[in-house]
Amino acid sequence: TGDYDFNRVRKRLEREDVSKIEEYLDYTKNATKETLSLLKDLGITKSYIQTKYLLVPLTYLVYMDYLNEGKDLNKEKIAYWLILSSLEKRYYGRIYEYLKEDLQAINNGVGVDGLIDNLGVQRVTEDMLRGEFTTAHKLLLLQLYRMYGAKDLDPTKTQRKRIRNIDPEDLEVHHIFPKSLDVPNIDDPCNITLISKEANRILSNKEPA
Repeated sequence: TGDYDFNRVRKRLEREDVSKIEEYLDYTKNATKETLSLLKDLGITKSYIQTKYLLVPLTYLVYMDYLNEGKDLNKEKIAYWLILSSLEKRYYGRIYEYLKEDLQAINNGVGVDGLIDNLGVQRVTEDMLRGEFTTAHKLLLLQLYRMYGAKDLDPTKTQRKRIRNIDPEDLEVHHIFPKSLDVPNIDDPCNITLISKEANRILSNKEPA
């Protein structure tokens, strides 16, 4: 419907006939399918999404720009928007207000650039990389490793796999300085990396060296 207010949408749908609702559902199904395909291309699965509400403007962007207008989607910028939105904790409150801003940006034809402009920050700052490790940091690491061809840390392999060639759901969070060492700020994002399940079992509580 292009509306951001769920209660208003519900009332509108109650007045629509069945064929119109089926049409909406068909649009939604196609847009959702393309969105999932886009996320798959970026290696992003559900455990890397900070909040389900981020999928609403993303799916609407796919619907309006890709399916309706035939525009190419800038996947790198979309990944960047997802990272920044997650680090900023967008949609953790004032959901309707943020949905309104983001859907209006898409309706105005400014695409993912408009979504990024709606954020409070347009780049990753050092402050965002401090504190407790979150899903947002996990997504950031995944995209950086995929972009730069980072390899897994499995010490038993002579030819180590690249992170981008490992199923994202088969990656695990690994503490570089293990918890057994009891060092300060153990869960700081700078002490954490993503490695395969196999590598994590081998390295386990070993010291960084």
